[in-house]
Amino acid sequence: MSAEIIQIGTSRAKLTDGPVVDRDGSLFAEMCRPMHFLEGMPFVGPEPPADSRSTWNCWNDVPTNSGLDDFQRGERYGRMVVAAITARAEDYNGHKLALSISAIDLEKILESMIRDGVARTLKGGKHSRSPVTSAMKGFFSALTRFIAGIRDGT
Repeated sequence: MSAEIIQIGTSRAKLTDGPVVDRDGSLFAEMCRPMHFLEGMPFVGPEPPADSRSTWNCWNDVPTNSGLDDFQRGERYGRMVVAAITARAEDYNGHKLALSISAIDLEKILESMIRDGVARTLKGGKHSRSPVTSAMKGFFSALTRFIAGIRDGT
């Protein structure tokens, strides 16, 4: 049995034609470039060193005095994440590793939202009444609409 060795730079559409054997880790390396779709998202802080990634803040959003503006901003962020997940899935023909990496990235965003909400509530003051901000609600709205299969772009 011979295994096809996939070199980085190989067309992504060819990565899942037939059985995939990743003996040298090149498929994994290709799927992880960039490692996270989170990099470049406007609400994600810079990635910390490897030894402190568990505290990577993937939700840097400050509430404003306009709940509607915040909701719409959160909705835009949610659509950006959905588009990134969809693009990664399409790039790799739905390969489970690509989907798993996307799920991990989404998990980091949700964990950061929870940490942000708890910290804001404990701190008290302006915008601390509810741990869920309007921007978070907008993000959840975009995400749940996608999960429900609503693709109207609004």
